[in-house]
Amino acid sequence: MLIGSERVRCSRTLLAVILTAIALAVASTCSESNSDRQSLPPAMDELAIAESLYASNQYDSAATRLERTLAALSGTTRLGDHQTLVSGLLLLADCYVATEEYERADSAYGAADAILAAFHEPDSLRAFAMLQWGYALDLQRRNTSAESLFVEALTLLERSYGAGHACTELAYEALSGFYLIRNDPDKHIQYAEPYLRIRLRATGACDSAVLSLARELLRSYSLTNQADKPLRLLELVVGTSTCQDSTNAKALMYLTWMLGGILKEQREFPRACSVLKRSLDGAEVHYSDHSDSLLGYLNRYAICLVEMGDYAAAEPICRRIVEISSIHVGPSSRQTLEYRLNLGNVLMNLRRLQEAGTVLRDALSDASLAVEADSLALVDYLFQYGWLLIVLERADEAEPHLRRALRIAESECEPDDVRLISPLRGLAWLEHHAGNEDLAAQLEARVDSIAGKLSEN
Repeated sequence: MLIGSERVRCSRTLLAVILTAIALAVASTCSESNSDRQSLPPAMDELAIAESLYASNQYDSAATRLERTLAALSGTTRLGDHQTLVSGLLLLADCYVATEEYERADSAYGAADAILAAFHEPDSLRAFAMLQWGYALDLQRRNTSAESLFVEALTLLERSYGAGHACTELAYEALSGFYLIRNDPDKHIQYAEPYLRIRLRATGACDSAVLSLARELLRSYSLTNQADKPLRLLELVVGTSTCQDSTNAKALMYLTWMLGGILKEQREFPRACSVLKRSLDGAEVHYSDHSDSLLGYLNRYAICLVEMGDYAAAEPICRRIVEISSIHVGPSSRQTLEYRLNLGNVLMNLRRLQEAGTVLRDALSDASLAVEADSLALVDYLFQYGWLLIVLERADEAEPHLRRALRIAESECEPDDVRLISPLRGLAWLEHHAGNEDLAAQLEARVDSIAGKLSEN
């Protein structure tokens, strides 16, 4: 999305082209004499020179040339001269904005708008001029005035073309950007959604504006708790698109990854895993085999496979994650230890218990060295290794790990914290196995109480 002076230049250039074309068309059909009609081209030539100076950042030179040309034109009444005058005034106003002569810029914009209104030009031309003026006011942080012009421009364009028409795009862009910068997510959504639809129809998903809009809308949906909209947005944008441009391809890849995450949260695992595999395939095109940029794509895909129960497919992904993380942040970093824990769980579910035992025991050992003895971070490692020992029918060895996990969790967490559930269940199983049914029932009752409170929330 364009901002600041680039936005002004974009809108001004478009409007100048439109007005210049009309001026030439009107001049060519004018019934005046040939000598009268020949007066327009010199003025058009001067505007073209000024345009070139402006594009070269020679604002003072451009303004001087424009002031001279406009002074000569303002004394004429020939048909067609007023469009040329408007084009010149808008360009002059932009020169004044560039040199921070804002009062003079306002006068030039106002004069251009007054001429368009006086000659009953189409609403669309006035709207484009208002957008240009609005951007200039926005640069000055004159929020109320800029907002008013943007809204009026959109009203004029919708009156001319209808809501959602392609010609309203610039107004939707102006208003969505205006409210995004001012952290007004509700109004940003109001204007960004139609802007996205127009842009998507015109360019498809592989367009930087579409991809930026999608990410901005996801943020606004999050801020306004509109949980139903991200899925529809991502399905609309992602579709089956593929991008050739590397930057856009990475942006689309990220949105595909986001879509897969939402589908996973909604427990649509086959579809989620398919989408996440697609995002991973895209990431592997743009990143090297051991790039840490792959970790997020690999890990979300692996988790989806695990939650779907496809442990065999998840295992090589988990091993690759551990390998890449170990290269970049070390084998005993908190991040890599968590990945090693995940790998151990996958191996345990594959019933490769000896391999799982080695992975989980080593992860627990390294985690114990990496954090404080009573750190909450140890709870998962203690429980997972303790549970594996239960599966291996080594209950006596499992018990101290599970009791330590529960002791740490109870000392660091609230009584209804979800992190107490796993060690409580592990100890309940041990008590039941040992024939201590009353103790087992008490532990299960605590689990049910915590789970009940979680479901209420």
